Amino acid sequence: MRKQCSRPKKISLYSKIYALKRLTMKYILFCLSIFFSQAAFSLTPIKLALDWYINPDHAPILIAEQQGYFKAQGLNVTLIEPTSSSEARNLVLAHQADLAIDYEPESLIAIGQGLPLVAVGILTPTPLSCLTVLQNTSIKTIKQLKGKIIGYSGGALEATFLNTELQHEKPSLLPLSMNLSQALLSKKVDAVNGMMRNVEPIMLAQMGVQTRLFYPEKNGIPSYAELIFIADKNHLAPKTIHAFMLAVAQGAAYVQTHPQQSYQDALMLYSKELASSPTIKAQNQAIWLASAPYFTSHPQEYSAQNYQDFMNYLVTEKILKQPITYSDFFTGVK
Repeated sequence: MRKQCSRPKKISLYSKIYALKRLTMKYILFCLSIFFSQAAFSLTPIKLALDWYINPDHAPILIAEQQGYFKAQGLNVTLIEPTSSSEARNLVLAHQADLAIDYEPESLIAIGQGLPLVAVGILTPTPLSCLTVLQNTSIKTIKQLKGKIIGYSGGALEATFLNTELQHEKPSLLPLSMNLSQALLSKKVDAVNGMMRNVEPIMLAQMGVQTRLFYPEKNGIPSYAELIFIADKNHLAPKTIHAFMLAVAQGAAYVQTHPQQSYQDALMLYSKELASSPTIKAQNQAIWLASAPYFTSHPQEYSAQNYQDFMNYLVTEKILKQPITYSDFFTGVK
């Protein structure tokens, strides 16, 4: 008998198209996986030295990391927690950090001494430091501090500020090595200078202690930026800095639009730093909410007029020997 040969199955046009689509989709997914894996490894590293340990003052930065804004800008950001505020500046100068958070007055003094620093962005464009008294005292106005004992950190700049605020009444200043809140509560002093209006008064309020605050910018001190981003002017990476500031701007906008939610979001990455105990968690939440209005969502912009007014003050008070031009202080890298 003749063997019957099986006929090859006919493959329909639809099956061919379907198979081709599957192969095409697999190829696309393969290419995408390579792209994203390469993108993950090609993130630009950047080290940021903080002014202190991680806290709500850094909210826009923490949110930029948690929400993925840094990665979206192609950055892999590492936060460095220094042991003192001046260490951050030194880390930048030693090229162990690309950027650092610093204070405008202290940065200007350092620049005036010849250090190659420049401000590349703004975190909080107005002062946070303030002069504080207990609310249950007889002191209702700043003029009533004449003849009173004021505790402060002991720096020449701070003494000059107090002299201006008290209209040159030569207050009795007591340098403090102890915690400002403890000094105030123990009544070793009548007032303390240097509390951050968004931090210690909030913590004291949670303890049931109310305070009265006197702001430097309302008592003779021209406004200045409390927290700024600095870099070594001889080692700038403009594109990287610009990308960093764009992410920080997004972080600040998110914090200000969603203050409550942003704190909960931050805890997803920074619970150890922000919520080591229920008490600390509640304190930092209150501080976070109090801090939100002070951030700028335009970190690459800074008022030239505010800067000039503050510079004139520093020169007049002989804090600086020579004025530093706006362009020599702030680059606003874009």
